[in-house]
Order: sequence, then C-alpha cells, then structure tokens
Amino acid sequence: MKNYSLFYKEFIGLLPDDLQIYVRNALLTTGLTEDELEDAMNSRLGDLEDTIHLPSLLEKYINGKRN
Repeated sequence: MKNYSLFYKEFIGLLPDDLQIYVRNALLTTGLTEDELEDAMNSRLGDLEDTIHLPSLLEKYINGKRN
C-alpha cells in the first residue's frame, strides 16, 4: 500500500473536484447527518481517518482514474 500522508494534510476543499466528490460519496455511506457531512467536508482529509479508510479510498480513486 502506498503512503498517502501528503494528501492527509490537505483540506478537502483544496483537493481536485473529482476527488472531493469521491470523498463525499464515501462519507455518505457512513450514515453521517447533513451537518456532520458538512463539517467533514470542511476538514482535512486526515481528520476523516476514523470515519473512512483513507488508503483504500485513495487507491480506488487512483485506479478509477487509470481506467
């Protein structure tokens, strides 16, 4: 598994739009309320580590970009 720690420090709002959508869709599957989802989208990607599994999320995103 690759090291994505560089991404973890980034605010989600500064990530490419398609990655923001990918993260938002992953968060929607966790059962967050709309307020919690909004808070999550205003945080750093690394702050979501307890909510979504970031390495596998980023792997799926990158693999999808290749196809």
